[in-house]
Amino acid sequence: MNLFGYFDTESGIGEVARGLAAMLEAAKVPYVLVNVEQTWLRRECRPDLRFSGEHPYSVNLLAVNADQAPHVVDRFGLSRSPEQYFVGYWFWELSSFPDGYAGAFSLFDEIWAATDFCLDVFSRAGTIPVVKIPPALELPSGRRDRSSFGFAESDFVFLYVFDSASVVTRKNPAGTISAFRQAFGPGDPVRLVLKTTNAPRRTVQALERLAGPCRVQVWNGYLPRGELLDLVNASDAYVSLHRSEGMGLTILEAMMLGKPVASTDYSGVRDFLRGPLAFPVAHEIVPLRRNHGPYPKGSVWAEPDTSEAARQMRRIHDLRRAVPGWPEIAGHASIEARRRYGVAETTPNLARRIAIIRATLEARQGGTTGS
Repeated sequence: MNLFGYFDTESGIGEVARGLAAMLEAAKVPYVLVNVEQTWLRRECRPDLRFSGEHPYSVNLLAVNADQAPHVVDRFGLSRSPEQYFVGYWFWELSSFPDGYAGAFSLFDEIWAATDFCLDVFSRAGTIPVVKIPPALELPSGRRDRSSFGFAESDFVFLYVFDSASVVTRKNPAGTISAFRQAFGPGDPVRLVLKTTNAPRRTVQALERLAGPCRVQVWNGYLPRGELLDLVNASDAYVSLHRSEGMGLTILEAMMLGKPVASTDYSGVRDFLRGPLAFPVAHEIVPLRRNHGPYPKGSVWAEPDTSEAARQMRRIHDLRRAVPGWPEIAGHASIEARRRYGVAETTPNLARRIAIIRATLEARQGGTTGS
C-alpha cells in the first residue's frame, strides 16, 4: 500500500495518518509513506517514520480530506486504472456533504470513514462503497507534570483543546465559557483553560472578554504532542461544547487518559461518548444562518444547551466526593478506551478490508497482484 498523509503536521488528520501507518506495520502489509506537506500549518511533528519519494504499490490510501484530494492526486501524478485501487480516508463535520466536494468521489474506488457519523454522510453523498475503519491512537507522554503548567493542587482544572483554524464558531469556545460561568463563580477554586492554536489576537481578546472575572485562561500556541497530552493528563476534566465533529480526537484522547468529559452529544463523538467518563450535553439542531468557512448557509449543526453543560460540569467537579471509588472507575474506563482505539484492536478491521481489496484487484487483473 502507498499511504499518503500529513505525517509531519501537528493536526488531528496528521495523527490519524500516523495511526494508519502503525496499523499497516502491525498487519505486516508492505507499504511506503508519502508525506504531503501542509505548508499553512506547523509541521514539527517528527515521528520515527521514513518517507518515500516513490509509490510502487497498487493500492493507494490517501489520508486527506475530500477538498484536498484532487490537489494531492495531481501533485503526485496519480491516475485511475484497472491496476490501481484508490481509497480515501475522509472526515467531514456536518450531516450534509457539500456539492462542491462531491467530485472527489470520482477519484476513488472506496472511502473509509472513522465514525458512524461520517459513514452516514459519505454513504448518502456518493455511489462508491464506504467502509468504517476506526483509527488507532497512540498516547506518547512528555515530561511535564501538573505544577509545570501552573496548576495548584487545590484547583480543579477543566480543559478544552481546539484549533482556531478549524472554524472557531464550530468549535464554540464561547459556549464553553458560558457554561463555565454558569457553573462556577470567580471565587471558586476551579479554572477553565482554553488551549488553542492559530488564533488571531482578536479571537483571543474576544474570549478573554467573554470570560469576565471568572478564572478562564486562553493559551494560544503549539505544544509538542507529548506535552499536549501531558496537559490533558494534568487537568481534572475535559469539556467540548462543539457544534459538530467528524470524530473529536481530543475528546477521545481525554477519555483514554481517564478524564471525565462533558461534550455535546452529537456527531462523531457518539461512537465513544459513553460509559462512566462520558457526560453528554443535550442540544438542538439549528440551521447555519450564514457561511462559516467551508460550512455553507442552510446546513445544520448542533446548538448545545449551556445550562445543562453547566450542570454536567458541576457533576464532574463533585465526582470524587459523590462517587466512592471514582479513581478506580475512571482507571478501568481509561483502559477500555485505550483498548478499543489501540493498534491491537483496530488493526484486524483494517487487515480484513485490505484482503478484500486485494481480491478485488486480482479479479480485475485476472490473476495475482503483488500489492
